Amino acid sequence: MNQPETEAYVIRMLETRPSDESLWASFETCPYRFYATAAIADQEQMQRAWVEAIKRSAGLKWQRPPDAPRDDEE
Repeated sequence: MNQPETEAYVIRMLETRPSDESLWASFETCPYRFYATAAIADQEQMQRAWVEAIKRSAGLKWQRPPDAPRDDEE
């Protein structure tokens, strides 16, 4: 949209350069460390879900909240 939002501009992409195939081939050979940070949020979510699944399967039941001090620490 333009600034007063009276006109909309539409762009239709006919081709990309380099081609999608070339970009994909480049991505496949790129070392993971170059793009790993893009997946941090997904990795953290999967790790939390994995830990929760372990707790459920083990039947973990806290006797006190995990962040509460023990009676002998007060």
